[in-house]
Formats: sequence, C-alpha cells, structure tokens
Amino acid sequence: FFTYTGEAAYASGNSYTLFSIAAVVLGGVSLFGGKGSAIGAIFGALAFRTIGDLLFVFDFDPLWQPLFQGVILLVAVSLGAFALFRVRNRLEWFL
Repeated sequence: FFTYTGEAAYASGNSYTLFSIAAVVLGGVSLFGGKGSAIGAIFGALAFRTIGDLLFVFDFDPLWQPLFQGVILLVAVSLGAFALFRVRNRLEWFL
C-alpha cells in the first residue's frame, strides 16, 4: 500500500479484517480454538479469492463480491452447524 500512495496509514488494512476471518472460518478453523489447521485456512482464502476471480471473469460488478462471499460463508457455517447438530442428536440416543 505504501508504494502506491507514498504514505503509511494505520487503517489501511481494515478492509482485509473481515475477509481474513471469514477465510479462516471457511477453511474449517474453529473460532473457539482447538480445531483447524493452517492448510484449511489457506484453502479458505483460496476459495474466497476464486470467488472474486470468477465474478471478474463473468463480468459481475465488483460490489457483488461481498454478497457472494457472504452467501458462501453462510452456507458453510450452516452446514457445519447442521453436522454438529446431527452428531449431538445421535449421542443423545445412546445416553
């Protein structure tokens, strides 16, 4: 960023914060700790980057990118929650 503008600003990375957290969650890393890997986080970041590239290739307006990323993240978190719910229900049968 510094090479483009000639100045360093403390807020220059704010636009990447949500993207980086979402990529890690999409990669399967738990925000509560103990689960996940760096490889999964890298794949989550690659998935988000691929979404952006595909939207560019298909000539979508760049303002649509956060919407598509949000939908993908919502689906991924919902599938993870559904899988956890199924496991907990199966455990209740045995107790």
